[in-house]
Amino acid sequence: MSLALIFPGQGAQSLGMEFCDEEKRLCAQKILGSSFFSIVSEGPADLLAKTYYSQIAIFLASASLYARLATTNLPPIRAAAGLSLGEYSALYAAG
Repeated sequence: MSLALIFPGQGAQSLGMEFCDEEKRLCAQKILGSSFFSIVSEGPADLLAKTYYSQIAIFLASASLYARLATTNLPPIRAAAGLSLGEYSALYAAG
């Protein structure tokens, strides 16, 4: 059995997105500031809809979820794909 991953593009953002990988969260917080994560978790939603916030949030959520999945006993990943911005997450997952 093998696994294929498909990552979302812009428009998939929502308030309260989870970041599973604490290391990536702390790195992003250093670069973007703590206000970034309060915007992602609490809003306002119209600010999260802006490209600057939404694309970073989607990539970080996808990358951190993949990092969490990579620590489990997954079957081999045979393909990774993404829609628009999700292509970067797919490239990250593909190494």
